Amino acid sequence: MDKVKLFCSKDCPDTCEFYIKEDKNKKVIFQGIKESFIDNGFVCKKLKNFYKREVADNNSSSFVVKNGKKIFNEDAIKAFANYLKQNSDKKILFYRGSGSLGYYMGFWDKLFSNFKNCYFVNGSPCDETGITAHLEDFGVCTNPPIENLKNCNNILIFGKNAYTTSPHLFVYIHKLKKLGKKIIYIDPIKSETSKIADRFIQINPATDGLLAYSLLSQMGYVPKQDNLLEKTGVKKSDFKYLIKSIEPTKTGIIEGFGMQRYSNGKNIIQWINRLAYFTNNTDNLFYSRSSKEGLKKIKTDKRNIIDIADTTKYLQNNFFDTIVIVAANPTITMPQNSNWIEALKKSTVLVVDTNYTKTAKYADFFIKVDGMFAQDDIQGSYFFNKTLTRNRYLKSGFSDTDAVLKLSSLLNIDIELPKKEEIFENTNNNKRIFDKKQIDLLNPQTEESKIRLITLSSQDYLNSQTEQIETDTLYISKETASKHLLKSGDTITVKSSISQCTLKCIVSSRIKGNTAYAYKNRSACFNSLTESKPTDAKYGLSYYDLFISIE
Repeated sequence: MDKVKLFCSKDCPDTCEFYIKEDKNKKVIFQGIKESFIDNGFVCKKLKNFYKREVADNNSSSFVVKNGKKIFNEDAIKAFANYLKQNSDKKILFYRGSGSLGYYMGFWDKLFSNFKNCYFVNGSPCDETGITAHLEDFGVCTNPPIENLKNCNNILIFGKNAYTTSPHLFVYIHKLKKLGKKIIYIDPIKSETSKIADRFIQINPATDGLLAYSLLSQMGYVPKQDNLLEKTGVKKSDFKYLIKSIEPTKTGIIEGFGMQRYSNGKNIIQWINRLAYFTNNTDNLFYSRSSKEGLKKIKTDKRNIIDIADTTKYLQNNFFDTIVIVAANPTITMPQNSNWIEALKKSTVLVVDTNYTKTAKYADFFIKVDGMFAQDDIQGSYFFNKTLTRNRYLKSGFSDTDAVLKLSSLLNIDIELPKKEEIFENTNNNKRIFDKKQIDLLNPQTEESKIRLITLSSQDYLNSQTEQIETDTLYISKETASKHLLKSGDTITVKSSISQCTLKCIVSSRIKGNTAYAYKNRSACFNSLTESKPTDAKYGLSYYDLFISIE
């Protein structure tokens, strides 16, 4: 088979191009495509695992549950269409995750907007808080060209572990370091990216905004406030180093997604934005851009909308008759996931996914789709200034688009997909214009004597799909281990305000004080501990304001 050019629309998502082909033994081969900013093309570990999970090792099948038994049947989609026809007046919760992240996933929204009692979730567990910060500050959420970093002398990275979350960016940062650029990495956790930093500055969680304000006050841009540096935990020597490293027009600033998962997450991003603006480094400021930037919006009439943090309240009150979940696994990934589990047990449930997930086991109707390898699509990178198109690789696969069109046909709903060339629109005016309004400085949430638990990405993390393999593990600081007389390998009980679970602990030198971390995995444990609370942007979730006690 000739090699086919695709792009990856998963996980990071950096929207990296790659070639895929089969060798003479039918083994699938991946080949990276060179980016403009790095010397060699490569594919990361995650991409190969996506293919393995979604295609090569995937035995999932569509099914309908009748009389308590699964009936595996490709016509499950017809059965669900019949159910919708007979229950069109019932209240539906529609929750769509990222899936293949492409443009055409939005047609699921268009389909279900035709039901007058359908409720859509407003917000996302991903990047909504930071997006809101950028929209309020600049009117847009867009990134400058990554090549701008070549003109910088110093690059400040606030909490973005690019090694794991953005491998191509990591390679580029490493290249810039070899060219003599100074890399300064600021994070509560000494992650893999700190290894290529000229200086690692360990900061207390949720205090990056306080640090940005302290820097601005030292430079004379904002009034001084007492004890801010003490709250950040940043050493005075590191603070002086930062002051010397921030040069007008010559300092790159990269903001990670983790910072906007605190209750003051929007405020944190906004003060770092101000650090960039007042030091004339707006053109060197990087957070994210929309994967739909430069693409026309899909018109939908969403009559009923609930904020993401309020979803669990509706579930607790048994508000919905039907729950539709597309490309999401909320029994694992959402806070207070026990509420999701109980609601799924009591409702009629449709799940559309590539794999039989822990959420799908509660499905009355499961429609198996074949993911990004079967999906014609178009998508922009969340970080880099590029938007790509692709044609499906699995010609016989059943894509999300196929499923939407099949359902709409069975329900007599008119949905017509535009041609790819009709989707683009002019974005020449998509420039940052700073809004000089004054904002307050918000202190982080803290709980005396409690431990803050942060969850990290790993290169093996694949959007919480399939079963967990490894034991649940909590990484604790040396100080916590000493206080509780713990050693690596001990079994502990971890309690939050709403739940508890049993974990294995490992003592780690990567953190300090009352901070612990765990890797995102396919266990429901960590989000069962987490309360569903909004950030200061309303449309995000404060996952990292999770305070625990240990026994």
